[in-house]
Amino acid sequence: MVPLDCEPQGAVDADIMGFLSRSLCGIPYCAEIVRDLTKKAGGLFVYAKFAVDLFRNNPDLVDENLQKLQENSDAHALDKLYLTILHNAFPKCVLDSGTNRNHVQKVLAGTVLLQDRCSVHTLASLITVGAQHVREILLQLNPVIHFDRSDPDSTVYPLHVSFSDFILSSERCGDRNFYIDAQVYHRLFATRCLSIMNQWEALCRNPLSLSNPSVFKNSIEDLPTRVKGYIPAVTQYACLHWATHLCASHRTQKDDPQLRGLLRTFCSEKLLVWLEALSFMDRLDIAPTALKNAHGTVRRITQRPHLVIQRRSHTLG
Repeated sequence: MVPLDCEPQGAVDADIMGFLSRSLCGIPYCAEIVRDLTKKAGGLFVYAKFAVDLFRNNPDLVDENLQKLQENSDAHALDKLYLTILHNAFPKCVLDSGTNRNHVQKVLAGTVLLQDRCSVHTLASLITVGAQHVREILLQLNPVIHFDRSDPDSTVYPLHVSFSDFILSSERCGDRNFYIDAQVYHRLFATRCLSIMNQWEALCRNPLSLSNPSVFKNSIEDLPTRVKGYIPAVTQYACLHWATHLCASHRTQKDDPQLRGLLRTFCSEKLLVWLEALSFMDRLDIAPTALKNAHGTVRRITQRPHLVIQRRSHTLG
């Protein structure tokens, strides 16, 4: 699948025009409005989707809808458009609840900062918010985030990279209820990944429960099925990306005792089984870089790397 950002502008415009034509076929002056909205969208599906949602929610207010869209049609007003969408999705009365605000921010952070496109269930596990609540939040974010409510395995991701850029910038996103501080949330995800891997049931010797753990990997006929069945998606994510989140969370010299403790446990109790799990996942190639980067991060923030990660040589059979 080719990302929308990589498609030729003409093809994107044609797709947007087709989408608008199908969605707005019942309104007066449809053809004229569709041509105008396609031009104003400037290749951004988020604008087209916002327009469709606006007309569907207020089908009798054609002039008012066009006026609101006109106010958000300038390319430089994209940030205003995103804020309008977020404010419509989560009014102040909803965000007055600290719990609601925290959950909305976690869903936004997970959508733009997680390194793989995740299912709702995996996203919910990584941000420690109930899956049903995550679904409810994603439904409100439908104009800017892809989420197929009919498919439980559907992945969640921003419809356009500009939304990620917007939500991660304190200057562009003027509402603190929606701004995502990348370093804060990378730290949260690093902590969560290490916590998941440190759980005995999540990462243990012989993770695939093989009757003969010493068998060569290439002789396991149902390996992909066993990996999927015995190593949950959230554990696979943690194995692959804990170091990325760790490094991104410590761009300053600030130490984090909780993370340091989790790292100590991981390196003393889980390092070998992590390598074993990566091998079964056919991702052992990431291990050297992950350990090197993690070691460099710990060295920078603690000045005492021996407390967490020591350089060791392991021979894998």
